[in-house]
Amino acid sequence: MQTINPLIPMGAITGKPTREDIVKILTRYREAGLEQYLIYPRSGCELEYMSEEYLLTVEMICEEAERLGFKAIWLYDEFNWPSGTCWERVPRENPEFSAQFLCAYHVDGKVKVEIKQNPIYSDLMNPAAVKRFIELTHERYFERLGKWFGSLIKGIFTDEPDIGYYYNPGKEIPVFSMGYYTGLEEDYRALTGGDLMEDIAAGVRASKNFFPTRCVPLLAKRFRTCFIDQIQDWCTAHHIVLTGHLMCETGTKAARNANGDILTVLSGMKLPGIDDIYGLSESDGFEYLTYSTAQYAIEKQGNNGGLAELFACQKCDIDFAKLQQYIFLAGAFGIDHYLLAVAAMDPRGNSIKKEYFNPFSWEIPQLQSFREWSKTACRAAELAKKERLYDIAVRYTEDAPDLYGLLRELAIRQISWTLLQNDDAVPDDIPFVLRCDHNRLTLAVEKDHKPSCITWNVGLALTHFESFQLSSKVCYKDGALVNDVFIRRYKDGTVLVIDMAGRDRELILHRNGQEIPFRLTRFGVQEFPGWQLDFDHKHIQRIHFDAVGRAIIDITTPQKLQLALRHYAGTAEVTMDGTVIIPDLPCKGLPESYDPLYRLADLGEVSAGKHILELKNNAPDFPFLPAALLLGGEDLPSYTGRVLQKAKTLIPRNALKIKTVNHTPPGDVELFINGRSLGICLTAPYEWIVPDEVRGEYAEMQFRYSSSISAMFGNVWQGRTEPNAAMLRNLYAPSYHGKPHILEVEFQ
Repeated sequence: MQTINPLIPMGAITGKPTREDIVKILTRYREAGLEQYLIYPRSGCELEYMSEEYLLTVEMICEEAERLGFKAIWLYDEFNWPSGTCWERVPRENPEFSAQFLCAYHVDGKVKVEIKQNPIYSDLMNPAAVKRFIELTHERYFERLGKWFGSLIKGIFTDEPDIGYYYNPGKEIPVFSMGYYTGLEEDYRALTGGDLMEDIAAGVRASKNFFPTRCVPLLAKRFRTCFIDQIQDWCTAHHIVLTGHLMCETGTKAARNANGDILTVLSGMKLPGIDDIYGLSESDGFEYLTYSTAQYAIEKQGNNGGLAELFACQKCDIDFAKLQQYIFLAGAFGIDHYLLAVAAMDPRGNSIKKEYFNPFSWEIPQLQSFREWSKTACRAAELAKKERLYDIAVRYTEDAPDLYGLLRELAIRQISWTLLQNDDAVPDDIPFVLRCDHNRLTLAVEKDHKPSCITWNVGLALTHFESFQLSSKVCYKDGALVNDVFIRRYKDGTVLVIDMAGRDRELILHRNGQEIPFRLTRFGVQEFPGWQLDFDHKHIQRIHFDAVGRAIIDITTPQKLQLALRHYAGTAEVTMDGTVIIPDLPCKGLPESYDPLYRLADLGEVSAGKHILELKNNAPDFPFLPAALLLGGEDLPSYTGRVLQKAKTLIPRNALKIKTVNHTPPGDVELFINGRSLGICLTAPYEWIVPDEVRGEYAEMQFRYSSSISAMFGNVWQGRTEPNAAMLRNLYAPSYHGKPHILEVEFQ
């Protein structure tokens, strides 16, 4: 489990809290198991921002948090939002630091383009303005709280910085506006050879939705370099991280106006973040695009986690089913810090922010149950660090008509995706790429540069790829695909299923050729573990020689192999692809009594493809004493021995029994929970009583069972013509089993 609780109250400083108030509030949170706290100056705060009185209050919070055993304090870099002004001080003290915009107006039948300023917001593409913001905010915090930087204080949160934050004081509304920085016209000319002002005027005349898309990378690079990189560099130098989120994450065009290219900008944060303040969790309302941008940035930073600001505009009475659902949705996209917005010190701010309640204050009745909720939050944070498995890649293009709608359609079809920028290489394990332009959707095997379908219908596009198959899927009992769940698959085999319908259902997971029935409750989360298998013997493949002593083997992947040749009752002499095989090693890896009867030849790494083996002498190939067997890893088709299957999984609170879905002969299965044996089952029903102490807990589950020894012999009568072969096949031939099936479980 995580060593630190990932739930973080977004602690709004309201009123004028005394040390007594601070102790009472932080004590309540610690008693509820919370270990992190974000200090958030906002509406209702009666302390002058960044004054001595304000900084003394923040210092008291850090002192008491340290004394009470908090493990992390997070700072907030603005009063309210958007970040970048130090409560409007930066642009007011120096008008040259005011945000700049290009605005277009219709004047006398022509289009006039002008440079305007926002006098109450900072120019975040001006390095000097951002430097001043750092001096007034970050440096002041460090001067007062520096002894905690890198220990108790983990990072600083920036909230919705925006290069498109246009201010219009009641004058004529422009028909077009875009963030601007000094030098943009020259950069545009160097990139395109055109005149920016003329191109904007021509574009506005031609279309009411015009935007100069060639400016997008220029704006993004400037925003990233001047604001994100400069602040992140400061944070790195002071042993903390930059986190937070950007403005307008939910749609491509709004994100373009606010950030240039949101993926470029967000990827600069060491702990990238998003906000999801409304908590819409139905299939047609969840913010798929917002979370996907975070996932992209998180993976660019090495999959070291991210942060989500959650629930700020939710109901007063969010139930725990909804809370659990959302934590797991965030974790499914790589987010492992969950900011609980808002947790006001007192309700004074409610007279200013009238529309919504602060749902995570220290005095809500259900706070004491947060200790239990933290267990599931820790598991979601663990899953955030797992390697995710993607079926398809989607190119993020800022002029896509409905990229959000595309991602929703993929989710409905249980297809997993990752975003790519235009210049990102396609990962080797992703077969298909979707690209959205302003009027079409292209599905292609991009490595071949051959678009296979051009349409705006996702279903039609996917029908062009017959090989597109889901490695696992959730269906109703009649076999119909469930279209209102969210599925996350992981490379270790784990499957996470999250309800997006808000009702209880009986469903079936199809995985590994098996059907696993389960009940998915309203807002429920079901985790199917990725089982780890350990084997006490090598995997094998019997070599079946035909009547002339020839066998063809097909190796699917390059792998290191050995060949065991019998040297009893006739020594087998074998060539492989024309080369004589010399068995000069003692045999290890077969059942113990067979090892002395064989010698090993080390074949090294055998290439993928077909290989020819020939038996060069008359050594008999006995049905139950094969002349030759390949030994190697799990890519070989057969196994005989003992198996240990293990995984950490959640034992449901209401589970009375654990039952296996399928069994591998001979059928002996022993179950261990957290190292304690619950007994061996030899015959059906294969089920065990769940101990009371593990219900509702994440536990280490282990199965130990046997394979059938028949796997070693393969199809022993294959191609044989002995007179009594028919009788032998009927009476003595084993039921051939290549490998033991993974035991899937259901809780009852």
